[in-house]
Amino acid sequence: MNADTLKKITDKVPAFRDLTTRQLHGMIQAGETIVPEPGTVLCKEAETSTDMFIPLSGELSGETNNLQLMAVKTSDVVGEMSLITGLPRSATIKVVREATLFVVHKEQFDNLMRENVDLAVKVYRNMLLSLCSKLRDTNIHLV
Repeated sequence: MNADTLKKITDKVPAFRDLTTRQLHGMIQAGETIVPEPGTVLCKEAETSTDMFIPLSGELSGETNNLQLMAVKTSDVVGEMSLITGLPRSATIKVVREATLFVVHKEQFDNLMRENVDLAVKVYRNMLLSLCSKLRDTNIHLV
């Protein structure tokens, strides 16, 4: 992946904020880019799976009990709770519109975090900020 593409990903994805070029290369090596068809179910609620998904284009939806919880837009992160904890999925994630996704795999992610403490601090901080924002939005929606 060239430097311009790396920069575009860094600029778009808050989970990768403040990463050095070398750290970003490591994150990219911990995952892969996929282009699933609209209607594809990426993961199902209550199932055990540990991939994290970042739409680089397109749109996903998060559903529970056939009720849409959220629309996942470009550069949002989804699946980070299962990636970090290994717990079953809290929602079903489907591809709504043609999408290009960056998928981070748990085993590679965990290895990378163990090998680079500075990277781990940045990534976990960014994910925590993202989860706090999602929680705040949910609380506002429920009120």
